[in-house]
Amino acid sequence: MKDFKKSSSQNTGAAKCPLCNSSARFSFQGTDFLLISNNCYKYYQCNQCNLIFQNPIPEKKQVENFYPNSYAVHQFPKESTPSKMKTAVLQYKYNYKHLHVNWFFRCLAPICSAFAYKDSISFFQHSKSLDTGCGNGKFILSMNKLGWEMEGIDFNYNAVETCRKAGLNVYLGDLSSVSFEDNSFDLISGRHVIEHLQNPEEFIVESKRILKTGGKLVIRTPNSDAFGRNYFGPYWYANDVPRHIFLFNKKNLQMLVKRHGLKLLKQKTFASPKIFLNSWELLKNNQGTASKKKKLHLLIAKIFALYALLTHQGDEIFAIYEKN
Repeated sequence: MKDFKKSSSQNTGAAKCPLCNSSARFSFQGTDFLLISNNCYKYYQCNQCNLIFQNPIPEKKQVENFYPNSYAVHQFPKESTPSKMKTAVLQYKYNYKHLHVNWFFRCLAPICSAFAYKDSISFFQHSKSLDTGCGNGKFILSMNKLGWEMEGIDFNYNAVETCRKAGLNVYLGDLSSVSFEDNSFDLISGRHVIEHLQNPEEFIVESKRILKTGGKLVIRTPNSDAFGRNYFGPYWYANDVPRHIFLFNKKNLQMLVKRHGLKLLKQKTFASPKIFLNSWELLKNNQGTASKKKKLHLLIAKIFALYALLTHQGDEIFAIYEKN
């Protein structure tokens, strides 16, 4: 297994790609817009596979400092209930037969499922599932409400304590340090996790080991080929400097996962008006303003997101893989 952590050079003029070991060129640099820091972080782009990565790869202690106690995703979760329409689509298309849906929404579900909620995960009973990088546990709460038996894991102590106070079964550490048994899980969720890791390859290897045969790995991560990123450049909100150490596109993400024998079942990109609005605020140095409440701005953002979606240049990659 390639050591992602040691594969990039500290030379500011050149670097080696930690995924394919090809030469990489300088891409952009930025500061921490979220936590307002003057520290500058450089990112390089591989000349061969186009992986974008922070150079040098930060050490473990540096990464921990990217997530202070005030980090928003570590705050106590608010429970959310899926809409009646989404519940109907889940029942109709994603095997949530146990959910109650009234006749009106049941009739609409076949139409709605053709264009909405395509990032849903099919349900299977008596399954054991794990959400990696679970943060405050909001996703676990929502999944368990739908009938799953989901546990969580996060390297941040405050996040884990928040989850445990919410009554969730959550482990402190990462996949390797917790040392789950082989073939433990039917489903592993990595929602906006892989881009934060010092060694994404280690995450894929360990996920495959602890998945059962036929088990699914779900990955969500920013799309470096997004229309929004091409438009906003270093001000694209999903760059999230410096927490995002890596930025993948569909091809190099598939390259990483395929080399370890996981089969791709589904891959799509999704676009968000929120990313457009947040990026616009960063570009105009108006972070924290109420642009989301301005109808014209919101309309432009929705048109922007629709174009990105239709041209398959969404802000986020959603992919499902299976262990054979």
